[in-house]
Amino acid sequence: GIAGIKASLQIADAGYKVYLVEKEPTIGGKMALFDKTFPTLDCSICILGPIMVEVKDHPNIELLTYSEVKEVSGYIGSFEITVEKKPRFIFEDKCVGCFEICREVCPIDVENTFFPRKAIDISYPQAIPLIPNILEEYCIGCKACEIACGEREAINFSQTKETKKFKVGAIIVATGYKTFDPSILGEYNYTRYPNIITGLEMERLLNTDGPTKGVILKPSDSSIPKRISFILCVGSRNKKLGHEYCSQVCCNYSVKQAILAKKQIKNLDIVIYYTDIRTIGKFCEEFYNRAREEFQVRFIKSNISTIIKSDTTNELLIRGENILDDHLFENPTDLVVLAVGIEPAEGTVELAQILNISTDTYGFLLESHLKVRPFRFLS
Repeated sequence: GIAGIKASLQIADAGYKVYLVEKEPTIGGKMALFDKTFPTLDCSICILGPIMVEVKDHPNIELLTYSEVKEVSGYIGSFEITVEKKPRFIFEDKCVGCFEICREVCPIDVENTFFPRKAIDISYPQAIPLIPNILEEYCIGCKACEIACGEREAINFSQTKETKKFKVGAIIVATGYKTFDPSILGEYNYTRYPNIITGLEMERLLNTDGPTKGVILKPSDSSIPKRISFILCVGSRNKKLGHEYCSQVCCNYSVKQAILAKKQIKNLDIVIYYTDIRTIGKFCEEFYNRAREEFQVRFIKSNISTIIKSDTTNELLIRGENILDDHLFENPTDLVVLAVGIEPAEGTVELAQILNISTDTYGFLLESHLKVRPFRFLS
């Protein structure tokens, strides 16, 4: 992700050799999925893209994508790292990036990804490296792509895992995060009604590289919504889940999405149901005030009990308690966005065990001291 990329570039610019290990087929992380950044509303990929290219072209950075750290031995100043590289089923030195040829002949459409793709495809248009990979779980083995590749012979279905070992003096861990799965909370009916989506799914609707080319449409019938409701703190600040922490980004990204939606759809009514507004970051409080005053986004301090579907109108109904006015409400809406919180990325616990470092109560890597030594981990 962006944190690991920036750290790698700074160290490489200082003259040190850097091995950048990324478990996904491309670097970029979650930021590559976003349309705009808050609070400036700058283009996300316009910021990230050039930095990703800089990583690819830097003489001091060796990029190991689709790879995971499997073993670490040694001590500070002399670590030996064992990395396992998963098979792409593509020869990276032979592929010239003409992925349209192999993609067009692939008969398998993979829909449950944030970028619509084939079984053989790139992750997204700005991927680094710009080399496709084959998803084993979807590939039917027809080998149409191998035939289409022709004389280049860049596709190899017999490719296996590779192991690489190298020595380093220091290790930077930038594990990223995953978003909370709201299907765990039955009151939101996330999997039951298609017009209830997550914040990350809303981000894809806003993105011109997304499934709707940047147009906000209701998943149920592809119509333009007239009312959108955001529900904050889904999966955060929840004692029952053991997630008592604030994710610190949900308020800001919801305000951002509300403003972008208001800019796109004329006369759109937006309500944000919140527990507390915590617009953490420079100029983010002004960003929140702008949403209220300039864009007339309504904010209701509330406890949401459930989301159901009306039997008569087929619209969604949000039931809850208005805390400030002390009354119950049932408000209709067309599209609900669940502002899901963040959790430790997949594999964080296993990586912590390999590196012999500690995690906190929630599974995040534990710093040596929050204020004095936030950049060192507690072993």
